[in-house]
Amino acid sequence: MGNKGQKSIGSRGAAIFAIILIGIVFLLLVIILKNEKETAKEMRHQEQKEFNQRVSSYIAAGEEGEEVDIGGGFGAVFEFGGNVIITSYNGNEKDVVIPEKYDKLYITEIAPEVFRGKDMETVVIPRGVKTIGDYCFADCRNLREVTHSGYLSTIREGAFEGCESLSVINGNWGIHEVGKRGFAGTSSLKNLTFLSSLPLIEEDAFRGSGLETVKLSSAYQIDSGAFADCPNLTTVELRAQTQVIADDAFEDSPNVVFLANEATKAGKYAIEHGIPLTDGKEKE
Repeated sequence: MGNKGQKSIGSRGAAIFAIILIGIVFLLLVIILKNEKETAKEMRHQEQKEFNQRVSSYIAAGEEGEEVDIGGGFGAVFEFGGNVIITSYNGNEKDVVIPEKYDKLYITEIAPEVFRGKDMETVVIPRGVKTIGDYCFADCRNLREVTHSGYLSTIREGAFEGCESLSVINGNWGIHEVGKRGFAGTSSLKNLTFLSSLPLIEEDAFRGSGLETVKLSSAYQIDSGAFADCPNLTTVELRAQTQVIADDAFEDSPNVVFLANEATKAGKYAIEHGIPLTDGKEKE
């Protein structure tokens, strides 16, 4: 019994020691994890502080009219509120990919004339870009394909004017505005799906384009020369929303046929201007 009692006491002692040891290890792990958490928090705070300082310096440079080199041949200015605007490009790539962001800040706009006359063939515009500036891609004679994956809302004056090879525009563009001569001279461009969302078709916006069929579901106003000199344009679908059409909106586009209800402003315009009219009553 004596030996058994001693063994029993020894076993209990070993068990107690093991429990104490596990407790110590657990406590150490808790302390280590707490320290790591505090260290990570301090690092995030420091990173955020440094990021805020960098952004402040970017904005200060922008206010002075200075560009920031963001790599890839691109220069940009930064505005208060986090907007980043591409202001220059000195590269010579055939296939251009505009960066989506720089230092955690998304590119939101491309300034006027940035790519004007460049010998590019394709361009990918990042999803954060909402505005393409005046004459941004004008006279890019070899530009044939443009891709945008986000919600581009505004194309300024002459943005794609003279892009005679442009034939493909990829993406779901929620365009609300195309400026004057925005796509003038795009003779290879046959179709544009975003036309259905435009409330205003500005002056000479698609003059000389290769468009064949257009659906203007939301157009309230079509300005002077908007679809002039479009020899391939055959069908223009208009709804009752269209209230104003300039007399020369379809000048020298001899093959145009209106798909519209004759009782609407568009229908009456077609009759007055000698444009063939197909009754679009079922589409009203």
